[in-house]
Amino acid sequence: MIYYTKNQGVISMPGIKNPYFHHVALYSRDIDKTIDFYTNGLGLTLFRRWGTKEDGGAMIKIGSEGILEVFTKGTDESEESARYNHFAIYTEDIDHAYELALKCGAKPSKPPFTADIPADGGPFKVYVAFVKGPDDEEIEFYSEI
Repeated sequence: MIYYTKNQGVISMPGIKNPYFHHVALYSRDIDKTIDFYTNGLGLTLFRRWGTKEDGGAMIKIGSEGILEVFTKGTDESEESARYNHFAIYTEDIDHAYELALKCGAKPSKPPFTADIPADGGPFKVYVAFVKGPDDEEIEFYSEI
């Protein structure tokens, strides 16, 4: 079992050595539009790009470690077979991130709100917001209170 604390990081991690979240991958209907949304719109950094607009991909850095990997071929078929709910980007300013996303073309999903999340060891409080990105992907802006 893995145990975390908000300020201390990992307390115990048997098994895989030095793991961290690396990336989540999405299909895109228009990779140039998707890259533009995340880089020029949200201010993230394009890390790598390969292939063509019709058959390629890209990696976009989220903070110091996380990556959003985007692939072309976002079709109705790939969307139906995907096993994906949402991905979250941590930020200290949820309201700003939400407004910025809407300004650069995201569609509102759930405006900023506070929630108490029941968990083992006691509940924790979050302040979050959700938008739909250029490929209808659900993006959560996340912070713990």
